[in-house]
Amino acid sequence: MIKNKQGMTLMEVTVYVTIFALLAIAISTFFIQAFRSNDIIWTQLTGQQDIRRAMQHIVEDVRKAEQSDIGSFPIESASETSFIFFANIDDDASRERIRFWLDGTTLKKGIIQSSGSPLSYDPLQEVVTIIARDVVNIGESVPLFSYYDDQYTGTEDPLEAPIDVPDIHLVGVILKIDEDPESTPIILTASSKIHIRNVKEN
Repeated sequence: MIKNKQGMTLMEVTVYVTIFALLAIAISTFFIQAFRSNDIIWTQLTGQQDIRRAMQHIVEDVRKAEQSDIGSFPIESASETSFIFFANIDDDASRERIRFWLDGTTLKKGIIQSSGSPLSYDPLQEVVTIIARDVVNIGESVPLFSYYDDQYTGTEDPLEAPIDVPDIHLVGVILKIDEDPESTPIILTASSKIHIRNVKEN
């Protein structure tokens, strides 16, 4: 028997290298897509937690709205991007001035305790915290807050601006968050309608 000591031809080498390169590209693409999908899912899960937590802040506090420590109406002012009211949110003996508002794409909450003699709510004493980031309501032209009177049955349009605060018996909230506009396929949305128990009619 005679051994064939001839090596691979240039054509064979080219074919093998091409096949290897195609396989490498396919495998790399698969892993890149898998990691990207994982990142999107993780971003969505994080966003869902953030939006639920933010909505819980608003719903729980607005529900408690009541007359202030100085005797003023439970609601101070109301607009599409801001809502200011009084409520006892820390279960002490006094009612706090609560302010939720959109500062660009950031949803903030401000709290002022009543103090002094006579009692007052000093704006310089406001404690501000961030409730949610990446809020896109303004960019999407969607009001954060809408308001309804005691005639609302579920189909009526919200009250038109300027809002007469004594007419408000129900507050609608729509919160839209987009934490990663470059990769997240959808904008996360949460909504709720909140009856203010201390102003609604029985």
